[in-house]
Amino acid sequence: CLKLMYNYAIDKGYISKGNSNPFKGIQTGSYVKSKKVLYPDQLKLLYDFQPQTLGEERAKDYFFFSFLCNGMNFKDMAYLQSKNLNHKTLTFIREKTKNTTREENEIQVYLHDEAKRILKKWGNKDLSPESYLFPIITKKFASPKNESSYLFGNRKRMNKALRCIGKKLGFENNLSIEQYAPDKKV
Repeated sequence: CLKLMYNYAIDKGYISKGNSNPFKGIQTGSYVKSKKVLYPDQLKLLYDFQPQTLGEERAKDYFFFSFLCNGMNFKDMAYLQSKNLNHKTLTFIREKTKNTTREENEIQVYLHDEAKRILKKWGNKDLSPESYLFPIITKKFASPKNESSYLFGNRKRMNKALRCIGKKLGFENNLSIEQYAPDKKV
């Protein structure tokens, strides 16, 4: 924020461009957490795992839906609408960048047969264009804060079920609905 304010002051002429920049050489940006990799044999174990509860079954299927849709994050899954669905693809704009000044890039992912099965099994029956594909959130919320809390709670339940599955399968790392890219600047 300080660097942004300093550059703004230069742009507005409050500070001359000739002054030495106290932020010279300082890189800003964010870092994403390191990835906890699942190897092919672990993915096979997870795929073959027979869930013992409805929560485990849903978490496993949501995990594979995300995986098969190029690692789509949970929030993007929650906000998918019927209008994003084509019989072979899903097209959407990331929720993270939807309301930023960045250029909105439409993302298109191929719908694998297994992803279609998961969608058919867990998806909402209402396929009107504005309806959500999954019953993760609904349009009933009074405020964005309530919606955000509900989304967080759903993600937390998914991750709890996935951690339980991971322990049963003997995975060293905690299994979660969202896996992160290796440490790198975004």
